[in-house]
Amino acid sequence: MKKLFVADDEEIIRAGIRNCIEKQAADFTICGEAEDGEMALPLIQELKPDILIADVRMPFMDGLDLAALVKRAMPWVHIVIVSGHDEFEYAQKALTVGVDAYILKPVNSPKLLEVLNEVSERIEKEKKTYLEIEESLKRDELETTVLREHFLGQLVVGAVGLSEALQAAQRHKISLISKKYVVCQAALPGFAAGDELARVRLLGNRVFGERSDSIWFLQSAEQMVFIVKGEHETAVREAAYETAQILRHELKRYLSVDVAVGIGSIVDRIGELPRSYADARSVFGSGLIFRGSKIIGYEDLKHDRISCKPMPSLGVPLAEQLRHASQKDLAQILDNYFKEVNDESLDSHLLRYYLMTDLIVTASRLTREKGEEQELISENPRQVFELASSLEESRAFAMELLTGMISHRSASRTVPYGHEIRNARDYIDAHYSDPDISLHTVAREVGFSPSHFSAIFSQETGETFIEYLTKRRVEAAKTMLKDKKNKLHEIAPAIGYNDPHYFSYVFKKNTGMSPKEYRNSL
Repeated sequence: MKKLFVADDEEIIRAGIRNCIEKQAADFTICGEAEDGEMALPLIQELKPDILIADVRMPFMDGLDLAALVKRAMPWVHIVIVSGHDEFEYAQKALTVGVDAYILKPVNSPKLLEVLNEVSERIEKEKKTYLEIEESLKRDELETTVLREHFLGQLVVGAVGLSEALQAAQRHKISLISKKYVVCQAALPGFAAGDELARVRLLGNRVFGERSDSIWFLQSAEQMVFIVKGEHETAVREAAYETAQILRHELKRYLSVDVAVGIGSIVDRIGELPRSYADARSVFGSGLIFRGSKIIGYEDLKHDRISCKPMPSLGVPLAEQLRHASQKDLAQILDNYFKEVNDESLDSHLLRYYLMTDLIVTASRLTREKGEEQELISENPRQVFELASSLEESRAFAMELLTGMISHRSASRTVPYGHEIRNARDYIDAHYSDPDISLHTVAREVGFSPSHFSAIFSQETGETFIEYLTKRRVEAAKTMLKDKKNKLHEIAPAIGYNDPHYFSYVFKKNTGMSPKEYRNSL
C-alpha cells in the first residue's frame, strides 16, 4: 500500500483525486492533504508519504519549491506535479527538481491512475535494483573508501591533530570547516561484513550523497557515524534529528532493519569532535534506547533519571551491572556470574546457593533504591538451596528474578520529557479546532525544533503528532454528532477542517463510517 499526500489549493481537485483513489485504486491511500505548500511541508515531514501530488501554483509556496524542499529532506518521496499551464519553464524546473511526472489539468481518473501505477512500479523497481550490489567496484575505489573511513574514525576519537586533520580532509575532498558540529552514531546490530554491509554502504551514499551539511562513514560492521555541521546550534540540531529520521526510514524501507541513533552534544571546534562522539555513544548506555526510544540526543539524558554511564563491563560489581542492565544484557551477565560453578560437586552447589542469595539481596536493594517494592520469587533459604542443586535451575531462577526486576523498573520510571509531552497534548487539546495548528506551531510552543519534537512525541506517546491531532478531532466530531442540532456542514470547521469533504474522508478512514452513518448508528 503506497501512501499519497495531496497539496492543491483547489478543493475540487483534491476531492477528485480523493474519490479516484478511494474508489478505483486499492493499492494507494491518501495519508494527508493541504491547500498550500507552506502547510503541506510539516505534514509531509510527519506523515512520510511515498508519493506527493502537488499543484504547481499554490499560495505561499508553489509546488516546485515544495518539491525541492521535500526531495532534500526526504529523498525517497516520489513527486507528481499537476499544472494548468503547459509552459516549458515549469516543466524544465520540474526536471531539475527531480519530479517523476508532470500532468496537465484537467486531471481525469484514468490518466491519474496510469501515472500513479507507473510511479509505483518505479518505486518497486528502485527497491529491487537498489539492493543489487555492483561488483564493478574497482580496487582503488575501495581502497580510497577504506582510507577515508579510517581517517574519519581516527578524527572522532581524537587520534588526529588539527593540522593533520585539515590536510587529510583536503586529500579526501571532505569539507570540514564549520562553526558548529554534532557527531551521531547509528547502531546496526546483526550486520556482517558481506553483502549486507555493502548494501548499508550503498544506502549511506543514498541518504548522505546530496547533503552538504553531513559527513558519514562506517566505523565498523555494526556502527555508522555521521557528523552534521552548520552555522548555528539550532540548525545543526534540527539537521541531526532530520538526518537520523531519514536514515532510520531508509534502513527500515530497504533492509527491514530498525536501528537506533544517538546524537552527541553540539561543539564549536574540530578538536571537540571526540567529546561529541563520546556523548553520542553514551546514549546507548542510558537505558532510553532499550525502552523504545530510537533517536536519542545527549541533551535528552538530562530529562531522564538514568545515568548516562555506559553498561558496566565484566569485573564490575553485580549491583553496578544490574543498575544499568536491559533485558538483552541478562544472559551475558548470568553466564559470567555462574561461570565458575558449572559442575555438580557439593562445593559448586554451595557456591551457587551463596551466589543466588547475593543475587536476591542485590535485586531487593536496587528496587528499594528506586523507592519501589517488588515481590521476589523466593527468599526462603531452603527453597533457594534446592534450586541451587543444578546450574540450569539456578540460572532459570536468576533469569526470572532479574527479568521481573527490570520489567518493574522500566514500567515505573518517569517518562523522559513527560512535562513537555503533557504541555504539547494540553496545547493540542485546547487548539485542535484551529485549522492552522501544525507540528511546527506545537513544537515552538513547547520549545523544540520540529524534527526533535516529532521524534520525542512519537517515541513517548506511541503515535505521531498527526495521529494524535486527528484522533482528538474525530473524538470531538463524535461528541458533536450526538447532538442533532449540530448540522453536518458546521462540524468540520468547528473541529479544524476547512474542507467538509476532507473531514468526511478522515472521519470514515478512522471510524469505518461516514459522519452521517455514525449519527444514524446512534
